[in-house]
Amino acid sequence: MTTRRVALLLLVLTALTAPTWLYPYFPRYDSGAYIMGTASLADGRLPRILSHPLEPPATYPPVTMALLAPAYRSTGGSDVAMRFMLALCWLATMALLVWQWGDDPRRRARWPWVLCVAGAGSIWLYVGRIQSEIPYLLVTAAAIGCLDRLKRNARFFGGWWGPAALALVAAAGLTRQIGLMLAVGAGAYLLWDRRRWRRGVVLALLVAGVGAAPAALLYAVTQPGQFSPEKSSVLRRDGWDPHRGQLSLVSREFLGRIKSNVVLSSQLAPGALFALDFPPRNRGVQAAFVALFALMALGHARQWIRGPTAAEFYLLPYIGLLWVTPWLVETRFFTVLVPWLLLYLFDAVAWLSGRFGRATPAGAERVGVGLFIGLLLVAATIIARYDFTDRWSRIQNPEADAYEWAVSLTQPGDVVMTRDPFALYVLTGRRAMSYTASEQKYQPRYRLPGYLAGGGRLDALLYPESEADIALTRTKEAGLTAFEMRHRDGWVFARLTAQPDSFPQP
Repeated sequence: MTTRRVALLLLVLTALTAPTWLYPYFPRYDSGAYIMGTASLADGRLPRILSHPLEPPATYPPVTMALLAPAYRSTGGSDVAMRFMLALCWLATMALLVWQWGDDPRRRARWPWVLCVAGAGSIWLYVGRIQSEIPYLLVTAAAIGCLDRLKRNARFFGGWWGPAALALVAAAGLTRQIGLMLAVGAGAYLLWDRRRWRRGVVLALLVAGVGAAPAALLYAVTQPGQFSPEKSSVLRRDGWDPHRGQLSLVSREFLGRIKSNVVLSSQLAPGALFALDFPPRNRGVQAAFVALFALMALGHARQWIRGPTAAEFYLLPYIGLLWVTPWLVETRFFTVLVPWLLLYLFDAVAWLSGRFGRATPAGAERVGVGLFIGLLLVAATIIARYDFTDRWSRIQNPEADAYEWAVSLTQPGDVVMTRDPFALYVLTGRRAMSYTASEQKYQPRYRLPGYLAGGGRLDALLYPESEADIALTRTKEAGLTAFEMRHRDGWVFARLTAQPDSFPQP
């Protein structure tokens, strides 16, 4: 394929993402946090949680915000412009993958199919969601390409490939916390060098140690205890509630989590190939997903037999960490792996179709791709029954309507306690705190007990009726009383007043 045709195909695939960055946007949870951090950077400050009355430092990694800040500043905070920047990140990722796979005849032959299918699945969704998935995919794709060239380079430090790989490995950890696993995988990959073992040891220590250091330092400061088994969010018994205690690394409960996450991965990894947030409940589709997952595993194993690249070393610690986390419930955890998962899948299908048929290698390739495209069509027909709602859209979104309703009932200086303070602030400008422990994502002294004990105020409460128990319980625990309750479309708004001498201690 000529350079012009490659460029045209990549531009077409990028243009197809336009519907995802043109709809009215709902900045839910982490998305709102990234927007606030981007706004801080665009204003010349370090990333901060602007929804909090005290504007504490953000605990979210900064690379995504840094990539989006120029678009935010030049357009006055347009979320469409930020999502357009994410589309450009996807375009750059595709170009990097084409460049990276150009040295491998098998991957060079498959890249048009891989990118076309990848761009129609969960990647397509996340181009339109202001999250870290697409920037992380860009950074890891670039890092893997540089690591492969560093290892093949005759010079001890690989010329420019060495510094580039080191910087990109560090950037991965500063894009997502799980990006620290790229440093682990990169170290193992560079160490695996029988002909130049001294060089391998030096490069492995340099890339794994220095590459992981900036992110490790950042998370140690912004998320105290994150690397301690007694406090790490990864080892929480309940990932959303830190008060439920920690798991022991040597326990049946921990082994049960790993077993459950392995089973979930057989649904979530194939599900990431489609425009899904969660795997469908249809048993037929679930069985098909298990088969797809087995094919991906076969393709991955075949690549190890032929000769692993940096990607294969990276995937092992990445998936290993996923299997011990308490949050493995969405396809997005595999969205950042989709291009490589598709390579493994296509390779396995082509190999099987050639091994058990009479096709030539080229014919087997066409048969394999044809079988997979057919499976996609069948699965898409079944998945069409999946009750999909884009949670990042304000269209027919009762939560977005409730936040607008709260604006009409509060004053600009009021502080509201609600489920998602990030979205409330980005949409309305009202300061807010969350009544859930999982969404108080800032350092301990800024969380609700410390904030109130330090003289902080809360003026109003907004919650869906389905969460009345937790919202009112937290209100009482905070030493506050709700009154003047109003109801609208399943949501409740109330004013708050403090009970004398009842502020909790931090």
